[in-house]
Amino acid sequence: MKKMALHWQILLGMVSGVLVGLIMAYIDGGKELVRDWIKPFGTIFINALKLIAVPLILASLIKGVSDLKDISKLSKMG
Repeated sequence: MKKMALHWQILLGMVSGVLVGLIMAYIDGGKELVRDWIKPFGTIFINALKLIAVPLILASLIKGVSDLKDISKLSKMG
């Protein structure tokens, strides 16, 4: 069986997410289900991204500066 291309997988995931969100908005108790069970996972995911972002940016800056052959070019970069 041929594997689905990545862009189609992403599009399918986005469309299914919108559909599930709309269905949850109209189902009795759907909003409470999202608030109580699904939202904490989203919060954990966003906090994990924030946790990763700062060290990644710092490491990129350190790597960029350490790769410079001439330190005088550092003043022209920023």
